[in-house]
Amino acid sequence: MSNRMSRMLVLAVLVLAASACAAAKAQSTPTPPTQIANPASENCVKQGGRLVIEKRGDGGEYGICYFEDNRQCEEWALLRGDCPVGGRKITGYATKAAAYCAITGGTYQITAESGGDREKGTCTLKSGAVCDAEAYYNGQCDSSTAAALKKYADPFAYCAAVGTVPAPDARYDGDALPEALVQAMVRGNIVSADAPAEIQKNAVWRCADGKVKVCHRGANLPCEEMADASGIASSEMEAFCQENKSAEVIPAAVTGRATVFEWKCVDGKATVAKQVLKVDAQGFIGDFWFELKQ
Repeated sequence: MSNRMSRMLVLAVLVLAASACAAAKAQSTPTPPTQIANPASENCVKQGGRLVIEKRGDGGEYGICYFEDNRQCEEWALLRGDCPVGGRKITGYATKAAAYCAITGGTYQITAESGGDREKGTCTLKSGAVCDAEAYYNGQCDSSTAAALKKYADPFAYCAAVGTVPAPDARYDGDALPEALVQAMVRGNIVSADAPAEIQKNAVWRCADGKVKVCHRGANLPCEEMADASGIASSEMEAFCQENKSAEVIPAAVTGRATVFEWKCVDGKATVAKQVLKVDAQGFIGDFWFELKQ
């Protein structure tokens, strides 16, 4: 073979090799797909929240939208409207499963060993289905797998059937505050018989041990809030004591109305003075709630 033909053959091989490399490079660097924003995450930020990705008991990820005072919503529950803008207060929930139920729009009910790490409970979903709270937190229960519920219109029959719930759930389908409860409050001297209807009905109710309990908001009582028995001073309380170093009482506007303690300032430090309210078995302020008789 002549030198000229040899050079031409080598050149052809080099051209083919370069073409193959270019093709391989083109195939190895595809155009990245367009990223689609998560609407729930965007909504969290739009509503003034801060999104944090956390893990459920089974390792599955979910987004928590944090608002002021550590109020929280699961991001999709917030988008659906199942969790209110501004979040739910999770103080008083003893377990992660209980808090997860609340921030996803469920209603949590204690069933055993109240108040500790071993506490057990159920989570009633918006669909009316009931899951074991731990199973729900572990991704093992949802509306399609939970049991269907019997409905009740009579609050007394409802409470007798369900036992204990922190608020009427999907098993109750009567009026929000039926006349039967208004009349029971009148008989119990909780409200006056001649008070305007809007005042009489300014109350909330729940079930405890099969009984109907009611809290009237007349004095701006924190009926729906769980009792704060932590004894931990808030930043607002500490700031107040920095300006009022020996105040004998920190006002409720500063401490918040859910605390069970009376607070004072000692040398510029917020300090518990004494306990003035009781915490009931469900974690509410027991002094504000009264059992109603049928």
